[in-house]
Amino acid sequence: MKKGDIGSTIIMWLAILSVAIIVSSWFVTTIRPLRGESKIIDFDMNQVITKVENACTSFEFQTKYNPRMNFGEIEFNQTQLCITTQDIKDCRELPCEVTEYTSFNLATISNIIIIKNQEGIKIEKEDFVQ
Repeated sequence: MKKGDIGSTIIMWLAILSVAIIVSSWFVTTIRPLRGESKIIDFDMNQVITKVENACTSFEFQTKYNPRMNFGEIEFNQTQLCITTQDIKDCRELPCEVTEYTSFNLATISNIIIIKNQEGIKIEKEDFVQ
């Protein structure tokens, strides 16, 4: 075995270790927060869809939901619910149609209000009280 072989091997393993540390730290700071954000979006969407589904099967209905997500946009078109942030857009089918397109900035609302009456299902917002 030559004397230079051990030194080269040590340098090569240190370089590989450095690259692994850099890649894993990038992964933790970039990808992990998105997983947390997507879990919150998933929770909010499931809650809103459940409440809309309850409205679909009721003659009259009114409820409020305070979304956990506090940034981004939430929008209802006739057949879909979408939540959009800077990094994620998630859309899901609604169990029944809402009467009109509605969009809210999640940073400015405290509650989403779901109302069902003779005219159909309507989505409104309740702003933060200042």
